[in-house]
Amino acid sequence: MDLITSLTLGVATGIAKGIWKVWSGDDKDSNAIGQIVIGVLSGGSKDILNERISTRKFQEISDKIAISLLPIFKSVGNEVTEERKVVISELANQAIANSSISAELLLSKNLVPKEIEALFIQNAYYPNQENPRTNFTEQEERLFKRVISSSAEYIVDIATELPSFNEKTFAKLLDNDDSIIHTVDKILEEVKKMRVGMEDSNSINQEFEEDYRKEVIRKLDELQLFGVDISDASKKYRLETAYVRLSVEYNKHSKDSESEIMTIDELIGKGNCILLRGNAGSGKTTLMKWIAVQTAGFRLDKELLSAWNESVPFYIKLREFADKTLPTPNEFPKLLSNIIAEDMPKRWVTQLL
Repeated sequence: MDLITSLTLGVATGIAKGIWKVWSGDDKDSNAIGQIVIGVLSGGSKDILNERISTRKFQEISDKIAISLLPIFKSVGNEVTEERKVVISELANQAIANSSISAELLLSKNLVPKEIEALFIQNAYYPNQENPRTNFTEQEERLFKRVISSSAEYIVDIATELPSFNEKTFAKLLDNDDSIIHTVDKILEEVKKMRVGMEDSNSINQEFEEDYRKEVIRKLDELQLFGVDISDASKKYRLETAYVRLSVEYNKHSKDSESEIMTIDELIGKGNCILLRGNAGSGKTTLMKWIAVQTAGFRLDKELLSAWNESVPFYIKLREFADKTLPTPNEFPKLLSNIIAEDMPKRWVTQLL
């Protein structure tokens, strides 16, 4: 069995199943879900056709995830044999299956991939069999943990981006609507951009940088609506959904200079030390989040702001340090997430700066 086939039948299928379970909520009330499915799948041969369509959609998601995981397996080169890579893929799939993924489980872990990852590792075993990990080499164990980490991220990031599961969304899925596939593509394309933007994806530092960039996007790429009577889940949108790029007034503070009106892209391209001032509620905090997210995802203009894309953003709320000592550089990642900071290689921030 070649590697891509193994991934498709192994861990990629496990991830796709996890996404389906969280999206459909089949862990909550199987009767309710059954009624939705029955309401859509009705009528003899049409049932069979719709079942095939839904199976193809599921398989397409699995295939896309397998292709996205392939560079991780290839990154170790010949240090791990093809046969052992298959073993790792299959064990990762088993770990996901053993974990009984559900929406409630993700919420209980606060939608934090690192906590889901820890659960997967804990459940990486075959019932009544010797755990294959006891025979893993150091490189094999590292690859396994990398695959498990990506699995947790894909399940959390993709499942939470999908629309609510109901008869209408399920019917659209069967009616050749590709919105769900587009959501999967968007998440996987972001991951691909990060890997292409960073060299030597096999180094520990680069692996952590990829995880950190994803966490920046996960934590900051969010816009909440307040004062609107809708569910909490519906109040959260990606910044790019509603954010309008601002024009700003730029002043060099020299005697002879005049103020210029320009876009924020033009402004940040003028230097690496910028003071942004504005009235309360004018959008300064949202702008800072937007810049951090765009930089983390290599989304800024490649010609105008290539240097910013290659930078790693550290988002620091200075108001939290009004009456205490400012953090040291090596404490910057901890301000975003304690969990992600625990895996930080020694002196990672210092080396970047």
